[in-house]
Amino acid sequence: MNIEEKYESETSFSHWLVPEFPFNLILDFSNFITLTILLFFISKKLQLNFNLYFIFALMMLTPFLFNGSLLEWTNFPDQSKYISAARDIRSNLLYPQNIIDQFKISNRITVNFSAAIYSLFPSTNFETYRSIGFLNRFLLILIIAFCISKKTLPASLKIFLILSPSLTLYSSISLREVLILFIMVFLTYNIIIKNKSYTSILAISLLIIKPQNLLIVVVPFLLQEVFSTKKTKKKYLFIILSLIISLILILNYAEIFNKINSVSYGFFFETYGGYQGSFIKEQFIKYTPSNILSKLGLGISKVLISPFPNISSASLMIIFFENLIIYTLIYHHLFKELFKKNFDQKIKLFWIITLLFSLIMYSIVSFNDGTIHRYKLVILGYILIGYNLHRSSYKLNI
Repeated sequence: MNIEEKYESETSFSHWLVPEFPFNLILDFSNFITLTILLFFISKKLQLNFNLYFIFALMMLTPFLFNGSLLEWTNFPDQSKYISAARDIRSNLLYPQNIIDQFKISNRITVNFSAAIYSLFPSTNFETYRSIGFLNRFLLILIIAFCISKKTLPASLKIFLILSPSLTLYSSISLREVLILFIMVFLTYNIIIKNKSYTSILAISLLIIKPQNLLIVVVPFLLQEVFSTKKTKKKYLFIILSLIISLILILNYAEIFNKINSVSYGFFFETYGGYQGSFIKEQFIKYTPSNILSKLGLGISKVLISPFPNISSASLMIIFFENLIIYTLIYHHLFKELFKKNFDQKIKLFWIITLLFSLIMYSIVSFNDGTIHRYKLVILGYILIGYNLHRSSYKLNI
């Protein structure tokens, strides 16, 4: 049975009739079984016990709960873009010119590149809305399994990654949040072990998919290089570069503010344009040298407290309490005993600066609770995992 599609001018479609029962279930089970078997061999390779593998196998079932069970695919309509592109690329792997042509005619390079990565994983098909959901679940489990094998995560963080309602949701549907987190975590690991080949591949991939997140990954290691007590020459180089960059920023501040406002307005229009119509520009408040600090402060506050005060459903209440758990973990790992002179103090400061940088950057483009939550989940999850990877690199031979 073929899937009927209605294509737009780019790699996406506005309507999809999935295969009927039981064919859709057979397709989903084929993905589930393939990836669960592969997970068994990976667990053996990482020397993880069978009980842990059994937990991972149970975790692989969660995509069955979404896109037709607890939630319809229309709750996350962007899934169609990734599934469509992944299916097209997978079907043309033996015809690379067709793939090149697809990239040329589409202006969705981030969607196509993400889909290209998904198409290389050993799933059996991209024929249902759960297809990439199984791959995302597989990627999250790989992050957890890898960190457990390297003994880099404390028990509280392992439990959170396994049981987090939001991570369960976003790793069970066909969006790219977990793929971004996966690339960020393994890019961090390869920076730490100085594997230049994998670092280059992962950095380029992240640059194409989510360039701002590449900056987030680089910041703590750049700070480490600059403020290492044994590298005085690099300190002077950093001072000189900082002065040059500051001069460039001062001389080009107008263009910089125009760019910030252009990007911010694009997200503002995406959120409110359909409701405000022709009055949308009047509602948008531009960033200026006189208001940037106050606007960033308000933006960061909104990102941190979201979805409060708009808690109008049980799901938003769950997100609110989940945020409290995340902030507790961040306090425990980054801020507790921060001013105590010990082994971890400098690394904590690097990651706190990275956290602040991330919040500033995403406060500019986040206007609704749904978008804020998606961005915040990836960033805060990465900060917790990345900090523990970085910290453990000095204590263990990872």
